[in-house]
Amino acid sequence: MRQLTNYLFESLKEIKGELHSLLEYVKADDTLDMEFRGDSITLYYRGGAILTVEVNPDDSFEWKELSKEYLLGCDLSHRAKSYEDYIPEAKHIIDRYICDGPKNHLGEKEIQQLVVKENNYSPYSNDTDYFIVDMEFEEGKDGDGRFDLIALRWDSNVPSRRKDKVSLAVIEVKQGIKSVASSKSSPGLHKHQKDFSEFIQKKKKADTLSAFCDDMLMIFKQKCELGLIIGNDRTARMNVDDRLECSRKIDFICLLANYKAASSNLVAELMGKGIDDFMRPCKIIVSNYMGYGLYSANIIDFSSGIDDGSTYLDAEKRRQSFLYANELRNGEKSLFGNAKNFGGVWSRSLSKWYHYPYILRHEDSLYNLFSGIREDAIDYFERHDIAWWSQDSDRYFPTGNLVSSQNHCLNHLFAMRADKQAVLSIIQGVCPGIKDILPSPVDCYETKIVKGKSVPCDSYITFEFSLRNNYLLGERSDKRGKKCTSVDAFVYAIDQKERPILIPIEWKYTESYDRISAYKRAVQSSINRYVGLANMDSSNLKEWISSYEWDPLYEFARQELFMERIIQMHPKCGREHEPLAAEDYIHIIVRPDENELIRKDISDFRETIVDKEKLIEVDPKVLLAPLNGNVAYDELLKYLKKRYWENVK
Repeated sequence: MRQLTNYLFESLKEIKGELHSLLEYVKADDTLDMEFRGDSITLYYRGGAILTVEVNPDDSFEWKELSKEYLLGCDLSHRAKSYEDYIPEAKHIIDRYICDGPKNHLGEKEIQQLVVKENNYSPYSNDTDYFIVDMEFEEGKDGDGRFDLIALRWDSNVPSRRKDKVSLAVIEVKQGIKSVASSKSSPGLHKHQKDFSEFIQKKKKADTLSAFCDDMLMIFKQKCELGLIIGNDRTARMNVDDRLECSRKIDFICLLANYKAASSNLVAELMGKGIDDFMRPCKIIVSNYMGYGLYSANIIDFSSGIDDGSTYLDAEKRRQSFLYANELRNGEKSLFGNAKNFGGVWSRSLSKWYHYPYILRHEDSLYNLFSGIREDAIDYFERHDIAWWSQDSDRYFPTGNLVSSQNHCLNHLFAMRADKQAVLSIIQGVCPGIKDILPSPVDCYETKIVKGKSVPCDSYITFEFSLRNNYLLGERSDKRGKKCTSVDAFVYAIDQKERPILIPIEWKYTESYDRISAYKRAVQSSINRYVGLANMDSSNLKEWISSYEWDPLYEFARQELFMERIIQMHPKCGREHEPLAAEDYIHIIVRPDENELIRKDISDFRETIVDKEKLIEVDPKVLLAPLNGNVAYDELLKYLKKRYWENVK
């Protein structure tokens, strides 16, 4: 137990207590910090233990001075018990040790004490969301549980402070880029988090986790009553008998002081040494303003974002994260170019942001695309006012999500969009009845970027294809890539009977869908637009059925109706605004063979349609197989093979 014994607590608290004057001395000097050790107290200065007072068996006190390592060969002229003379001299020795010592161990420890000061007894501690309960925590002779700081979270907003509910966090302090990474001589974050997890699990197994939480809670109340925590009116009135309820869920938080963001050490530490060696979810403190005040809004969830399940999505998150981590470690640029940062933000709710290693930061997200298409893809999306699927409001920039289907599609197809023979070869590979392909009916006056210059061209693949959706489907928008029925890629072809054919290509990568949750069902007002169209005798959908109201079947069904309406209504488009002629369509869905969940969804959809031959599904490796041996696509195929098609080792 770390809470003070009643005898020691009363010796500090009572005016006539033997240690009361020492307590008042410490409270008058904010360069000193007093920490509780059960039957002893320790004073810290700049992170160094400057004085320890222990209770002897006969209830007398033993005053212990600086350890010899700080003295650097000199002697103390004042004894510890005469603390008014001893402490100033001991401070000077600590100062000299920090400046002149052969090896300064107090860098991180000094930061720890600054955190204690800022959050416990500075003029601004009333505004922070955490109080520091213990510094240099260690339990057991074998060091079972050794943590830099134990913090108590009690948010500074009025509703939180009125409640009696708090929680604990273990904070590990690391300074500089070298301290983050694991090495033979120094444990990194991975080791500290593993120790934390083992500590918690051991306490749960022994049924002592509640006792640990209660112990930390009592220390907090003791410090409040002794005036060592200056928080607010509530803490000022608090005593050891006050009621507080402490959650048994304890956070692991990393405080990275003076960490250089361009370093790859943090991503290497998060991802570990192998594809399944990633760190478990932890929190990392960031700062919008300088200082060591701890605010809940600036403590971000820095998670692998990878569940313990075996879904294809989880596997690809691991895989893409590890590929990126390897490039950062080894200084390679074959996949992600000059991307130097990781841990971009991704929102799971309106109020909470999460940071994951499989999300490139926004400033680096362009490197999520194959190097041969980056400039051209940006230009294409901007000229056609196409919305990127993105983590923020910048619609003219690709997402940094490494498992994005949109980027997956572009990385496979965009490089060949102006190469008629290449596009024809991959289409004929899955649709042998296709004789020829035609230029895009909607990408008019098309150009491509070659060596920084815009060059006129015909485009044979349209990306994020939509066309007069308000007229054809009754939808409110026909903006490409946003809030309307669209397809990821589209090819306009001629079959062996000389008939014009529509070929929508829907691209799936890691998707899996919940077709049970009511809140994921399409809204009824949207569904109503499609019911009548699906129930027409001419539709390939037998009728509108309830399973169409959840993705991905909702998406597949709308795409079929979209193609049928184009064939029926001949919407005008192109340079001359002529009717788009088509007599049939072939619906291609591209998905990895390994994604069994999406394959099951496609199979379920196929069972609901009349002409099952209209629906073709194919693995992206198979789709692009006709390009093997085409020297123009050697670099692209190497990229795709390394990034998407091969197993990571």
